[in-house]
Amino acid sequence: MSKLDDFFEYQIQNDLRKKTNPSEIYPILNRFEKGELIKGWWEEKDNKQVKYYKITEKGEKVLDFIRNKPKLMTSNDSWKEFFNDMKAREE
Repeated sequence: MSKLDDFFEYQIQNDLRKKTNPSEIYPILNRFEKGELIKGWWEEKDNKQVKYYKITEKGEKVLDFIRNKPKLMTSNDSWKEFFNDMKAREE
């Protein structure tokens, strides 16, 4: 499975549970493409035009950042202190 598949897997599963239709997914893909996070191209398959997408280098960097953000926050002493303060307030 590609990183793009991993990136969208959770969102797509949620969308399917909510009975999301393709007209709601394509605007998101379009925004990602305009932001140069993915690159799309058209090919003909079974006499139909089909659009394929591939994650870009910029998209890979964003994906890595998103995946590592929780690690960054929990490895930073300032964030740890903030979370501990917030947890203490709840108790």
